[in-house]
Amino acid sequence: MLDDPEVALMIARKTAEAVCKIVFHDKVSQNGIPTGLDVLIQQLNKATDLPKKLNLHLLNIQQHGNFGSHDQGDESDEIDADFVAHCITSLDYVCKWLQSDYLGAEYQSSSTPAPTSPPEAHEKLIHLKPPITVKDLASAIGLKPFVIIKNLMDIGVFLNQNGIVTPELAARLLEMHGWSFEKETRTKASGLRKDPASFFREGKI
Repeated sequence: MLDDPEVALMIARKTAEAVCKIVFHDKVSQNGIPTGLDVLIQQLNKATDLPKKLNLHLLNIQQHGNFGSHDQGDESDEIDADFVAHCITSLDYVCKWLQSDYLGAEYQSSSTPAPTSPPEAHEKLIHLKPPITVKDLASAIGLKPFVIIKNLMDIGVFLNQNGIVTPELAARLLEMHGWSFEKETRTKASGLRKDPASFFREGKI
């Protein structure tokens, strides 16, 4: 990520913003979540008691991001890897805080699938009808939402428990936990029905 310092700053700022949105959604309001790291930090400090050290690291990311978003006319102010390294250190702290302190100690261990035996002849199959939320997906396979949130973060996707997961992403997440996914659709006459493609897979057509 440090190969392109300006891109690294942008990613760090966006990641910190996503973390703040998760906390805002849980602690302040599920509606009208603000955008922009500056505004999110201000609103969270007004509505909640953010840990002081976390707040300092968020402000550090914000300030580095603000600096990087403006054109630097003076070559002495050029953004380089050393400059970005301070921001990445803060980002590392923020992400670890989210995983261990905010979401809980079981966040790490519960999100790592246990070693499995060779696959059985019939995979565990789950049927879900879009739109699928993170909470719905977790509940369907007996997990807590934060486990799915961690899986999403591991692949660079940031959603809260009410975030919508695409069928393709749902299939990828379920595969991590030994499940296969089948999308259900709805017809006006008969209500829920299986994805037509499933009949080909089951040999019914």
